Amino acid sequence: MKKSNLKLSQGVTLIELMIAVVIISILASIAYPSYRQHIMQAHRVDAQASLVSLSNLMEQQFTQSGSYANVNAPAASDYYLYIINSTNTSYVLSATPIPGSAQDGDTCGTLTLDNFGQKSADLATGCWGSL
Repeated sequence: MKKSNLKLSQGVTLIELMIAVVIISILASIAYPSYRQHIMQAHRVDAQASLVSLSNLMEQQFTQSGSYANVNAPAASDYYLYIINSTNTSYVLSATPIPGSAQDGDTCGTLTLDNFGQKSADLATGCWGSL
């Protein structure tokens, strides 16, 4: 009988392990910014929906009392601070990212919605999407 000269592999070498770690690191460095962008966009859409809901509340107030005044802003969320600037005949609602939150540094900045339905963002255009 002849002895086989083949060595049996009994695990991974350090080089193979390091190559796997480098590949995973490269993939993570590519994926994380995209993931973060999607999370920020989801929080932005949530703030936009809150502004639209608050706008509906303002219109109900106007229908009942003939004035937009005396409506309280909702409590701040984990990511946005809501502000109402209203008079008897007009209002401007805004959602400002809270400094230090996950939305800090959002490319859109403060989102606004007024009584005419005009939607805007102070740092970029196209932030409102289809809402």
